[in-house]
This record gives sequence, structure tokens and C-alpha cells, in this order.
Amino acid sequence: MVERNKGTIKRSWQLPLKADLALSIGNREVEQFNPVCSTIHSTAGAPAPVIRLFMDQMTQAAVLAAADDPDPTRMKGQICEANFYSGELSLTKELKDEATRLLRLAANDCPHGFNERDAANAELKALGVVP
Repeated sequence: MVERNKGTIKRSWQLPLKADLALSIGNREVEQFNPVCSTIHSTAGAPAPVIRLFMDQMTQAAVLAAADDPDPTRMKGQICEANFYSGELSLTKELKDEATRLLRLAANDCPHGFNERDAANAELKALGVVP
């Protein structure tokens, strides 16, 4: 569960690496990440759209659109990630209803074996809602 404590975020479970990076970006000066993120090609797939989401350079809808892929397995995974990380960002903005909706999508639709599936279920449990 997301807890704010003097500008830091604590969690009751281990975040996937991409989420750690994205939340780090969301909690620091965006400018310090611009040189690194400028090297990430806009169509490179994950984690580029997620990073840009947390830098306020992409919307949740744009991240979801970026998940489109001709390979249905890859697309399902990228949609999973888009929903989970958008849900995490919603939690940091204290948008509980939107976070719950997105985390439910991730919990129900993420492929088995994806860390985001387990993390979404943990977040929903911490929020006191049924996945």
C-alpha cells in the first residue's frame, strides 16, 4: 500500500523494478531524469511509456495506446503494465476510485507470472477492496 511520509513512499510489498524507477521519477525533480529519458525511443515499449507517464509527458490513455502490439501475448503484458502503473500513479495522487479501477484491471487481466498481477492484488487488499 502506498504511504506518504515526508515526501517518500513506503510500501508493504516489493514493487517490480519498473515501478520503483517510475515512482522515483515521480518523487524527484523531473529535470534530472530528462537526459536519461531522452535516450529512450518513444516506440521502445516498456518502460518508456511508463516513465513518461510518471514524468507527466504521457497520459494514461496514451500509455494504454502505446501497449498496442501485433503480438497478442506481448500486448496483453503491456496492457497489464499500463493499467498497473497508471493505478500506482493514481494512488500517489490520492485518486482511490481510479486507482482501484485500474488495479482491478491489472489483477484480473495480467498474465500469470507477471509481478504486476501480484502487486495489484496486494494493493487492492491493502485498500480493503476485493480484486
